[in-house]
Amino acid sequence: MANSNILHFNNFLDQSNLLLNGSASVVDGLLRLTPDETWQAGSAFLNQALAIDTDTDFSTQFQFELSGGDGANGADGFTFMLNSSGPNALGAAGSKLGFGGISQSLAIEFDTYNWKEVNGNHVALLTNGNTAKHLSLGTPGFDLNGSGLLTAWIDYSGQSDRLSVYVSNTETRPTTALFEHTIDVTSVLGESVYVGFSGGTGGLTNNQDIYNWEFSSTALSGEHDHGGGDDGDGQLGNPSYRDELVVSGLVAPISMAALPDGRMLILEKFGTIRITDPRTSVPISSPFLTIPNVDSQGERGLLDITLDPDFESNGHFYVLYSSEATNRLQVSRFTVGQDGHTDHAHASTEQVVWQDKFTLSSTREFHQGGGLDFGPDGKIYVSLGDRKQPNATQTLDNTAGKILRINRDGSIPTDNPFYDGNGSNLDEIWAYGNRNPFRARWDEPTGRFFIGDVGGNVQAVAREEINLGKAGANYGWPGYEGVSNQPGLTDPLFSYDHKDVDPFGGSIVGGMVYRGNQFPEALQGAYFFGDFVQGWIRYLRFDEFGNIIDADPTTTKIDAYELTSSTGNIGNDFDSGNQFLTGSLVALEEGTDGAIYYLNIYEGELKRIVYESGVGNRAPTISQASADVTQGGNPLTVSFAAVASDLDNDPLTYTWLFGDENQATGADVNHVYSSAGSYKATLMVSDGTTTAHSTPITIHVGQPPEAAISSHADGYLFRAGDRVSFVGDGSDSDGTLTDDSYEWAVRFMHNEHFHPVISDQTGSTFVFNIPDSGHSFADETGFEVVLTVTDADGLTDTEIIKIRPDKVDLSVLSNLGGGVSYVLDEDETFSGSFTYDTAINFKHQLKASETVVYDGIQYAFNSWSNGETTPTIQFTVPEQDFSLTTLYQPVENSFGFSFTDFSNESALTMNGSANITGGILQLTPAENWQNGSVFYNQAISIDSDTSFSTEFQFRLSDGDGITGADGFTFMLQSDNLNTLGLAGSGLGYAGISQSLAVEFDTYRWRELNDNHVAVLKNGNKDKHLAIATPTVDLNSGDILNAWIDYDGAANQLEVFVSGSSAKPGTSLLSYSISLDAVLGSTAYAGFSGGTGRLTNAQNILNWEMSVV
Repeated sequence: MANSNILHFNNFLDQSNLLLNGSASVVDGLLRLTPDETWQAGSAFLNQALAIDTDTDFSTQFQFELSGGDGANGADGFTFMLNSSGPNALGAAGSKLGFGGISQSLAIEFDTYNWKEVNGNHVALLTNGNTAKHLSLGTPGFDLNGSGLLTAWIDYSGQSDRLSVYVSNTETRPTTALFEHTIDVTSVLGESVYVGFSGGTGGLTNNQDIYNWEFSSTALSGEHDHGGGDDGDGQLGNPSYRDELVVSGLVAPISMAALPDGRMLILEKFGTIRITDPRTSVPISSPFLTIPNVDSQGERGLLDITLDPDFESNGHFYVLYSSEATNRLQVSRFTVGQDGHTDHAHASTEQVVWQDKFTLSSTREFHQGGGLDFGPDGKIYVSLGDRKQPNATQTLDNTAGKILRINRDGSIPTDNPFYDGNGSNLDEIWAYGNRNPFRARWDEPTGRFFIGDVGGNVQAVAREEINLGKAGANYGWPGYEGVSNQPGLTDPLFSYDHKDVDPFGGSIVGGMVYRGNQFPEALQGAYFFGDFVQGWIRYLRFDEFGNIIDADPTTTKIDAYELTSSTGNIGNDFDSGNQFLTGSLVALEEGTDGAIYYLNIYEGELKRIVYESGVGNRAPTISQASADVTQGGNPLTVSFAAVASDLDNDPLTYTWLFGDENQATGADVNHVYSSAGSYKATLMVSDGTTTAHSTPITIHVGQPPEAAISSHADGYLFRAGDRVSFVGDGSDSDGTLTDDSYEWAVRFMHNEHFHPVISDQTGSTFVFNIPDSGHSFADETGFEVVLTVTDADGLTDTEIIKIRPDKVDLSVLSNLGGGVSYVLDEDETFSGSFTYDTAINFKHQLKASETVVYDGIQYAFNSWSNGETTPTIQFTVPEQDFSLTTLYQPVENSFGFSFTDFSNESALTMNGSANITGGILQLTPAENWQNGSVFYNQAISIDSDTSFSTEFQFRLSDGDGITGADGFTFMLQSDNLNTLGLAGSGLGYAGISQSLAVEFDTYRWRELNDNHVAVLKNGNKDKHLAIATPTVDLNSGDILNAWIDYDGAANQLEVFVSGSSAKPGTSLLSYSISLDAVLGSTAYAGFSGGTGRLTNAQNILNWEMSVV
């Protein structure tokens, strides 16, 4: 096909250019139009329309399988379709195949049901949603249904108006078409079409699966290979995301703002704001404003910038930063243009709009936060971190971990949710419970406020969160990360963990919702965000209701889309999977040109991601830009070499900019540098329309100085609180060094990422005070000490040493052997005994549980092994490994029992199908319509103060595989030991009055789903008092763990479920209820289970319970 272009789907893991409707889904990489269920209809279309005319050709090939269902009678079938209605088109189910009723459409149906037709195994041409009228029809020589993987080819010629259809049960295309038909496609469809598939089931069922798909047409431009989720971003016509360097040589860039005229302001952490114009052929940055007296220690400094909504008329912009003069965080307004110039602003225009009432701590320089934006209401929103004070995030008398809302003039809106005038609340607080909301941005079209909150340091439970801003919201820190299902807490819109990733750890960088005009339509409204530690950029897409579209429905979690290149590696900015690797990303911003800009703080770069649709001109690709020497004496001759290519085969022009105001044309050139200094040489390659730039090559001319740290060797061990004096030795063979020639920086190393600590300290000597509190020295930690020596010619040399903490192990134990929870330094929680590596002389705070249930007995805290008598202690780490043990005593008048197995059944009463086999309590065997219950023989006395805790392991197995049903309950009931409820979805519980139960349900009967945990009472199975979906599959066949706690003083029931034996730090669900109001004065504790049409063996492996 002349001038045709191709779209490939090797699988459908990447759905970013598809719109799925109705029952359509992606399952294990397959496009499933209908599941194996009755009366389903689904469709999937490319989400961008193709412009067609009378000369348009197209060809398509796909593999499909129709399986499951009712065997040879599976039905009804599917279509390959072109329609002009839109990507949301979906027709009727049953014999209509998801096509019936769609006007202005053309389809090839693959029909497996005889509904007033020639047979139940045919392929036919249909138009305009009419499934009863076959324009052409053919019967393949094999069964479409249940024959395994089949292949179809469909060709259309715009010149001859000829449509040809081929079908085979092999991968070899037949030489003869199944049928051909002459039809003018444009007379049916018009000038714009959407391409895809539809399917339907009726009374009979089938999985209708498309395995892969190739579509080529003159309506496309460029070849595009998806390769599923691993290879491409799913956009039409060979999309290419180019990662371009805009400006280098920045000093710790931290945030930015796009000006309306296309220029950009860049904040450097230490106090300078620079301006650049990305539209120029070689962008440079120039000083725009220097803010004096900036406290830049640790994560402080300039934090964020936002423009006034009326910036074009008033020139106002706002900066969030930490002031050394006031020792406080503040928001200041500056003005540009008052002197008639727009290329700089003056510090004298500063007006302090808001200032924190609390001073900055010298030991809490981390977690400053740093979000600043205007909302659609015209108010300023400020996001602040907890500053290593986690518990303070839950109080309303300070700014730690808060979102603030203020007026432009600094006054406080009286409609803020916690406004109380002269009361104890800080009136500016709008939301709370954040750990470190480093970036936060509004999306005005939707009125949604996206907050990226950095997760904790305990990798097993840490979650990076994207929260939606809401007045009065509590996001749960430090008690919860990720989804909590807790009343009164606002769960994140999206969260992800990083416990099994490389590099180790994570730190989310909130971004922005894309509203530009450069990226594909499918990415309009997508939320882009990054990760500082992982070094990537990803995005979320949303449906019309604002719900996240799962990038990979084959996993049990919600996945974000990866921003990838469809054309392979570009420079060094992609890994082998073509995913963008961004370096030390700290900010994302949409430019006025529609590109996405981002900053790398340690690399000192402003970069951008540019989209090329493949339609029209494509930019050249530079594969080599090199110099034979990068350092030498003055003068220095350098030979530069370049290799580039162009997908359009356009002639290329090479221009080398040498950085000394000279340039030359040609791929391979020589240049003589005649003055000492450092220069950045850049290659530009143009195809006449678009210019690509290389990463600059730094050339050092002259003899650089030598730097050395003479006082300490690499690997030096320090102790917390040490005062370490560093001495730098520098020499310069062609000049003299002064104290200003020496510059020191310190970076805190944490696993595989850095935190800035100190920068811009000058002098040949430098004293660094090692902190003895705040961020701990656990895991792979230490400091990089960096000395840079610069001579009079601007040439530099750098010496870096790493110093490490002198550490010992802290072992925390209990006389109970388990069951105790500990909180270290307010933000690290441990369940049970643990060992912690920490620096000698570091000061810690450790809190233990006040009460514990262990082996069915309740215990109260008594003392620590060091003699301390309060659950919370402070201590200084000694010079050798040491241990601290919590000592507990049993609580009087408590009641409890423990079954490590059920070999002794004399203490239990069993009813119905319940039995004990091999020490396992089986509530139901794997048989239909069973119900069983079991209760501990001794009744529990209940009053208004009664509390209880229970823990058990269970396993659901041996039934109908993943569809095994129905489930079981843990129950308290006040009837008698022989009570037993209904089978099936009644779970052996339905109908038992005066009862309270927690159900573990694996069958969906008018409920949320077939994998949920819920609170029930009084035998009412249809009314869930609280319900949640666990992260584990209850029906997996694995051994699972459950904990149920009830606090009589607070009337609060909490349920925990896990696939491991460690109790989660966060409950699955929580519900407020009065135990005695439901049960009266006595109750029996036990379990019930039920099966119906589907079966399962419902096994309880062990059980313990305590009552106080």
